[in-house]
Amino acid sequence: MSYFECGLKDDLKSLNMVKLLQHYLEQPAFDQLRTVEQLGYVVACREQSARDVTGFIFLIQSPKFTCSHIRNSLDKHLAVQRVKAAELSDEDFKTMQEAICTQIEEQDKTLAEEAARTWNEIITH
Repeated sequence: MSYFECGLKDDLKSLNMVKLLQHYLEQPAFDQLRTVEQLGYVVACREQSARDVTGFIFLIQSPKFTCSHIRNSLDKHLAVQRVKAAELSDEDFKTMQEAICTQIEEQDKTLAEEAARTWNEIITH
């Protein structure tokens, strides 16, 4: 697991940046690291908050590759994604922002979703 600290949880800019990162990196990470490189069965990236700090984690579990091999693969993948992000058009970035806004504004659909969101707030403070 690799963790990248992004800022304070109460800082909306940091929180929204993490959401944009997840939206931008989640599918390409899975495609490259799980499907193409076949590093392991579990490949995930997501927001991770602890207490008042928000961050971003990559979780890659592999029975056949060492930690250093996995980390090197992740670093190479992130370098490629950094270049692609720099080349992202304003229109594509705007589309990503709108998707995140839609996700944030979405209401809980079930009591279980509301409970999970509420408990997450309780355990991260």
